[in-house]
Amino acid sequence: MIGSAAAFAAPASAMAEIIDPDEPYDGIEGNFTGGDVTDPGLEQPTDDQTNLKLQISQEWYAVNVQGADPTQLTKLQNDYTAQYGDSGYVDPGDGAGLRTTAASSRILPFVQYAQAKGYYCGPASGYMIIRYLHGSGYTSRYNGNSLSQANLANSAHMNTEANKSTTWTSKRFATGINRWRNVPWYVQVPKPSGSLLPKIFTHSVGGNGMPIGADTVEFAGGSHYNGHPTNKTIGHWIVGYGYVQSGQNTTWADPATSVWSSTKKSFTYTTSTFATRFLQSNGVVY
Repeated sequence: MIGSAAAFAAPASAMAEIIDPDEPYDGIEGNFTGGDVTDPGLEQPTDDQTNLKLQISQEWYAVNVQGADPTQLTKLQNDYTAQYGDSGYVDPGDGAGLRTTAASSRILPFVQYAQAKGYYCGPASGYMIIRYLHGSGYTSRYNGNSLSQANLANSAHMNTEANKSTTWTSKRFATGINRWRNVPWYVQVPKPSGSLLPKIFTHSVGGNGMPIGADTVEFAGGSHYNGHPTNKTIGHWIVGYGYVQSGQNTTWADPATSVWSSTKKSFTYTTSTFATRFLQSNGVVY
């Protein structure tokens, strides 16, 4: 457990921003890495696009994992494409992209990057997703910015630099990725259940070859993951990029390796437990 300033390890670019590692940054609850904590009791309704995409994910799981008839899935997919378009991702041909069926296990060839500033967990996670999907030279389709955490953090995308965090209720994480790609594909799903999260992973990672953003919350004195200090309540963005056993266990990339020395680049967790412990205040973006 890390409980002192002496144990805090941040990159040189972050040291000027973070004054006291034992206090939330900029007075935002849970903001030790650039996330926040939404009241678990807050009602968070979803829109029509999110609801339709969730229906597809659940039907995808039923068809590709449980062997259900694909008729309804095909109809839902056609409805979605007609209203919102497709994923905007072109399979590079190396087997890492689109699939017509979901494997029982799939780990994308993903690379973790540490957050460049103490409050950049959102931009760092978005950077990892976009770089994986399109490569390091993929400029913003919104304003032509070159791909970097700093440019994802600007006011045109996630607005993290101004807010000193990427908050869940602002929906700027999804906005930033969708603007960068000029495709309204990523949707925000609040409080996914332990039974829903494996279906999201199987559909998004398994079928579409697309990583998932997650805005987790770890409460002080409760369960924490991947070496995060247990004496803090932490809101934090990470990226899901793999699963085994039809989504029962999932693998995540954590950008906080530049913040806490005990944090590893990636970790694996039981999916249903992860959802119930860490995703019932904020949620996932996929």
